[in-house]
Amino acid sequence: MTQKSGDLLMAFSEGAVTVRDIRGELGQVVARQVPGRRDEADITMFNSVGIGMQDVAIGRLLYDAAVQRRLGVRVDVAG
Repeated sequence: MTQKSGDLLMAFSEGAVTVRDIRGELGQVVARQVPGRRDEADITMFNSVGIGMQDVAIGRLLYDAAVQRRLGVRVDVAG
């Protein structure tokens, strides 16, 4: 899980999180093998270590889900 995640390794080295803080990976949450966030205090970290196209596809799925649920804040990056 942590072998390729530079950001997560940095958080470990700084003491911000420990291995015990990790509940599972995104695929496990999607497959309902581990619970996702239960309340606003829970933190979700997604650190993609795959190819760029995976990032684009996942980003679009998350964006569409947020729009459908009327979540998030619209930000104008054009201007």
